[in-house]
Amino acid sequence: MALSRSQKESAVATIKENVTKAKTLVFVRFDKVTAEEMNALRTSCANEDVHFIVAKKTLLRKAFDGADIDGEFPSLDGEVALASSEDLLASARIMGEQSKQLEDRLHIIGGVFEGAFTPEGQMQVIADIPPLKTLYAQFLMVIRSPIQGFVSVLDQVAKK
Repeated sequence: MALSRSQKESAVATIKENVTKAKTLVFVRFDKVTAEEMNALRTSCANEDVHFIVAKKTLLRKAFDGADIDGEFPSLDGEVALASSEDLLASARIMGEQSKQLEDRLHIIGGVFEGAFTPEGQMQVIADIPPLKTLYAQFLMVIRSPIQGFVSVLDQVAKK
């Protein structure tokens, strides 16, 4: 079904709004994803405050025209969606998790990170970074470990 001019203008405005607000944008290519899987994807995005938009590639290009983003707009092949979030890692992490679940039917094909277009490989690395709370917990374990070892040694010395 073809979109009317007003629908296209509305879609471009929505995408532009997401581009200006979001800290990270992820382009994903999907193929043969069922409606049920797409609904699960949208639900997981909504739970993490990630905006997920399926749009025509020409509308995506128009939305990015004039945006203050370094680098070159990536080549978008196949059916493409855009995931965006105000959280620095959430959109990449959610798309990374979903690409592992949906295997060869959903791929990260690039994105925008820290104001620059980022290729597929780098976006995949960003997607593998754990959530901030997990990083805090890992950091606390690293700090606590030497202290715990020292206390254990003192306890053994006190027992002798």
